[in-house]
Order: sequence, then structure tokens, then C-alpha cells
Amino acid sequence: MSVRNDLQDLEHAAVIAMLAEAAVVAFFILVCGVFAALGAGA
Repeated sequence: MSVRNDLQDLEHAAVIAMLAEAAVVAFFILVCGVFAALGAGA
């Protein structure tokens, strides 16, 4: 039982890590897009 719980915890941690990574990448792309728009507008 405890091993199964540990595996579930690892799965949750992996999912959270993937979501966090996706959020960081999306934010980075958004920031780059904003700077590109500002650069093109200026």
C-alpha cells in the first residue's frame, strides 16, 4: 500500500512539474511576443 501511495505521489509531482514547466514556457513566449510587438511598433 505504501509503495503504491509513493508512486501516486511521484505521479502527482511529475504532473505538477509538467504543468509548471508549460506555464513557464507559455509565459516566456508571451513576454517575447510583447517585446517583439513593442520593438515592431517602435
